[in-house]
Amino acid sequence: MTCEELRDRYALYAVGALPPEEREPLEEHLARGCPTCTAGVGAFEQVASLLAYDAAAKVPPPVLRERVLARAAPGQQATAPAVRRRPTWGLAAAWAAAALVAVAGLTYGLTLRGQVREQAALIRGLHVRLAEHEDLMAIMTDPCTRIIRMVGAEPVPPPEAQALWNQQRGMRLFAVNLPPLAEGESYWLWVKTATDMVPAAAFSPDARGSARLTLTGLPDLSTARGLAVTRERIPVAHRPAGPILMAGAL
Repeated sequence: MTCEELRDRYALYAVGALPPEEREPLEEHLARGCPTCTAGVGAFEQVASLLAYDAAAKVPPPVLRERVLARAAPGQQATAPAVRRRPTWGLAAAWAAAALVAVAGLTYGLTLRGQVREQAALIRGLHVRLAEHEDLMAIMTDPCTRIIRMVGAEPVPPPEAQALWNQQRGMRLFAVNLPPLAEGESYWLWVKTATDMVPAAAFSPDARGSARLTLTGLPDLSTARGLAVTRERIPVAHRPAGPILMAGAL
């Protein structure tokens, strides 16, 4: 079975609730060292280990004591022990200690609940990253995907980009070494045809000069001749106004 088919079993497997007929294929998959399923199951196991701490505490009913004493000494009626008077300061100290224990328990419980929420957010993030990686692998291994590499001439190091173009799956663009933008500027990706430059999308780099872009609804691949990236002032015209930063041919 594939990772996609086994993904829905991660949570039940982590808490030991997966039926044997569904558990065995997953365990065989894990035994082969699959990194995707191992990471997915491991993330759910971390959350499952904290679930017990998130349960509300249950106080046993007072009648339970009488039942326990009755079973421990059949035929004898449980009698309450004599109450010994304690000094007032002793009762105050006992109440203070109980209050401290209650506060400590509440703080500990809130901390654990926060950790559970953080783990849940982490798992959601892992699912998103996993879906992105699977999408990237699908487009990279598709024989219909075309790879376009773009390299600029300056500055040093020069900006570089690689685009994976698939008519059915869209385009994934990865760019590095992009110079910082001035206020009111943006980078634009253009599709070069035989007679024109068609605007595809605007994007901005992060603090490291890197950018990632996902596009769908591209022009017919048969009409495209290549890609180009320019640096433009906003708003952008229908044709590039700034110089071409880097370009690549199909």
